[in-house]
Amino acid sequence: MPGNFRGLVAVVAGMTTTESWAWNEFGGAQLGDERRTRRAVSLAQAAAELPAGKVAAVFGSDAEREGAFRFVRNSKISVRALARSSHEANLRRCTEGSVFFVAVDQSSVGLTDCTGQKGFGPVASCDSKRRRGLQAMTALAVSEEGRVMGVCGQRWWRRSDRRSPVWDYDRRPAVERESSLWLDVIDDVESALASTNIPARPWYQLDRGGDYWRVLLEASRRQLLITVRAAYDRAVGSRHHDRLKAAVSSQKRLATFDHYLRPAAAKRAGHSHLRARHLQVRACKLALKLSDRADHKGCHAQFVDYWVVHLRESRPPRGAERLEWFLLTTYPIESAAAALQVCRGYTLRWRVEEFHKTWKSGACNVESSQLRSCDNFQRWATILAAVASRIERLKHVARNNPTASALDIATRDEIDGAITLTKRCKYPLGHNLTAEQFVLLVAKIGGYTGKSSGGPPGSITIGRGLDRVLAAATALAAVRRTPKK
Repeated sequence: MPGNFRGLVAVVAGMTTTESWAWNEFGGAQLGDERRTRRAVSLAQAAAELPAGKVAAVFGSDAEREGAFRFVRNSKISVRALARSSHEANLRRCTEGSVFFVAVDQSSVGLTDCTGQKGFGPVASCDSKRRRGLQAMTALAVSEEGRVMGVCGQRWWRRSDRRSPVWDYDRRPAVERESSLWLDVIDDVESALASTNIPARPWYQLDRGGDYWRVLLEASRRQLLITVRAAYDRAVGSRHHDRLKAAVSSQKRLATFDHYLRPAAAKRAGHSHLRARHLQVRACKLALKLSDRADHKGCHAQFVDYWVVHLRESRPPRGAERLEWFLLTTYPIESAAAALQVCRGYTLRWRVEEFHKTWKSGACNVESSQLRSCDNFQRWATILAAVASRIERLKHVARNNPTASALDIATRDEIDGAITLTKRCKYPLGHNLTAEQFVLLVAKIGGYTGKSSGGPPGSITIGRGLDRVLAAATALAAVRRTPKK
């Protein structure tokens, strides 16, 4: 972090929550000029106070809009340098416990391109349309308790208009394939982690797209903690006819447990939230055969030891899809508790899916951006990614640590602003709310209807409510600073 900003970041007593957060996220960005760093901080603060995908919707005055557009159009500002400051700030929050989880996932970011002149735009899957949608590979840090810490790695990729070769016959170098993004973003997290010197160790959680032989091989070589949901029934051992799924399914059960889904999740899965899912857990250590899929003869195959955890629903209701996971992990499974820890860690991967919703189409709505350059869009999207992770962190604090003081996540003015705007369940001004009570007030201001919505407040209603609460807090702060006559 530049020396001139160390003191500014440290002195946050007189700042609003959004201002101190913005300095913490982007005050250490190495952008070649201190004025660019200050501009990045001001853009992040404004976006946190009024999240929106369009730059013009965030900034009210002509001067502010002009400054924002000049920033995102500045070719001298590196997207990775801008993001690195935020990633390191989020990793510094991961100080509790010996490990923290890093949920990694790829997502398409489609934007409007009516004229076809941007060079990027909507995501298409048919041959008659161009496949110009951007792909974002995001790593989201999550504490052992399930709290969102923030984005700690992100890579971008623009698909070619030409269809990629069939994966069985893809002869392109590994660096030219989308699958290389998994390792690229892991490298970014490890690099940022080396700069923070925190004692906790990352445990990467990857979906089936991460079941790529180079990812599994590199994770084993570098002794990374990683869990990947298996997409292929790989060969195991020295005999080709032995397969992963049959080998682990034949093992003795380590544990059984019942799990209840939240109402919204149960509805998606075709379950009743009142009915438990009966789950069985098995595990064993196997030597996985890893080779490039284009290497049909297996001339360069290698056998690498991985633990495999099999989670299976024993009696799914009629018409509902059975839950069954095969999880490949470098975490040693020496007991039933260790196997359950692997399963729990993988369930937290869903946090990055919720982040993508908030970032892309929810409160931040980055897909509504009208920016015409791919680089310009990535600079703005990087700032909104930090805002989206802040909203997700606020949401999960209320859910996972509801008795914490609201002053841990908001200023006195913001709490009083929420109380002032609330029409029902009134608290007196100056009342010490809990985090859960504050977030509930904010969500109700944003349109949350309570239990009838199917669950606790989500990021859309929280983000919508924050717009009004922050405006009220600004007005209250101004009134309180005005000297009485």
